[in-house]
Amino acid sequence: GLTHAGTVAAPPGFIQYDPDGEGNYHLTADSPAIDRGRWIEAPMSDYDGVPRPQGQGIDIGPFEFLP
Repeated sequence: GLTHAGTVAAPPGFIQYDPDGEGNYHLTADSPAIDRGRWIEAPMSDYDGVPRPQGQGIDIGPFEFLP
């Protein structure tokens, strides 16, 4: 009876994914994660200290996209 809600089933659009975690996990301009986050327990700023949101909604992941 469980259903998915608010998920994105697509590549996240990181600048540089690296399986060891050393990549650049900021979002590209065409990322499907932009403005798709949920406010439930989301921090008010990202890992760089950028206030959230920067668009219509918060972005999924540790960084807000900045054009």
